[in-house]
Amino acid sequence: MNQLVQFDPAHDELIADMEFDFSGTKLCTVGSDHTIKVWQNRPETGQWKLLSSWSGHDSSLTKVCWAHPEFGNLIATGSFDRTVRIWQQTSNQNSAAGAGLDTVYPNADGQVEELAAEGGINRWHHIATKKDAQGMIVDLAFAPHYMGLQLAAASSDGFVRIYETGSPVRFDNWTLASEIDVNGIAVYAPYLEHRTDSADEAETTTPAVHTAAATATTTSLGAQTEATTPAGTDSSVTGGASHTGNGEDSLADAAEKSLLVQSNTLQEAGNNVCIAWCPTRFLPNTLAVGCGREKDAKIYRYINNRWVVYAVLPDHTDIVHTISWAPQVGRSYHLLATGSRDHYVRIFKVEASYGHIALTETKDLVEEYTANASNLHIKASLIAAFSDHNAEVWSVSWNVTGTILSSSGDDGKVRLWKASSTGEWSEIQTIATEQGSE
Repeated sequence: MNQLVQFDPAHDELIADMEFDFSGTKLCTVGSDHTIKVWQNRPETGQWKLLSSWSGHDSSLTKVCWAHPEFGNLIATGSFDRTVRIWQQTSNQNSAAGAGLDTVYPNADGQVEELAAEGGINRWHHIATKKDAQGMIVDLAFAPHYMGLQLAAASSDGFVRIYETGSPVRFDNWTLASEIDVNGIAVYAPYLEHRTDSADEAETTTPAVHTAAATATTTSLGAQTEATTPAGTDSSVTGGASHTGNGEDSLADAAEKSLLVQSNTLQEAGNNVCIAWCPTRFLPNTLAVGCGREKDAKIYRYINNRWVVYAVLPDHTDIVHTISWAPQVGRSYHLLATGSRDHYVRIFKVEASYGHIALTETKDLVEEYTANASNLHIKASLIAAFSDHNAEVWSVSWNVTGTILSSSGDDGKVRLWKASSTGEWSEIQTIATEQGSE
């Protein structure tokens, strides 16, 4: 029987999210009390020691994520205040602090950090804030480190925004690189196959396979083309070219109606968008996205200066709360897990095929896959589904080898799933916080 280690999280209100760093020795928690806390594991005692605590946002926090250690100690946080904030830790040796002594001092914003300094003072600095979202931040994810320092931020306005920094050493300048309107008109990979080189003007053309009417947005490195045409709304409502009214009053009415339509579209977008980057080098620039009110999940890839839908994960009957790629260790396919409001944990087998790949003397396998990205086909099939939580599922996460999946939900239990030698998935353990493992 495994022993659970409990500690006082020291938050005054609910903990909204928590995440371990790459090594699993540090833990960051964020809460409704507006605070961010960083903890350090003590292997000799198995306990967690509070290293840092500071007020990070103007409202309740919602999400936190760690960057790869290649970029140092870097975290991103999101909040109800609609902002994404980036924090960087620096270490200044200060023998006067003394090992194990708590140090209290103001940071650059005049806030207070409480640190347990061992051989020095560790400070978290606020280095950047992004304010592009029109709704609260609902999910955050740094891209795999081989893609450079990129951050995906999902918000309740139905958009996923991709930020990047061009400097390998300074991380205080972040730019909006691209956007995905997950509830808008999707562009599917089969549709791109029939485009010609002169078809760029078809940015907002509706593919035959997608008939939902909503805000259509395609973005190429910050250059955005937008067409807003909700279902049942003619072009006069959106201020289109066919508007025949005369004078300033007609233009004002059209503008007011357009703003009302856009406002309603944002409210209907839903606030349950979730995101996960594919970790393998063989599928770079690939995101799995739980698409809020559409009650499904899709696999997007960035190709031809746009985010394109390559596959839809089948069989969801309600909003997808969480999504996670498994590390690809020795498999010829990928595994992707979701947790949903319909009480189900689902596991999908994702197969990518490029047709014929011929190695050359100048390119390795990864380069060949990248060069043949336009010939990529992705197929996602459901291989397991479990409703054992009998409640909404809020989190799914894989172990480092991608062989065990953990899930948690409103039943207050963590369940572990593993495949047998025959490929059949089943529950192998249940952990209840009140009584340990079952």
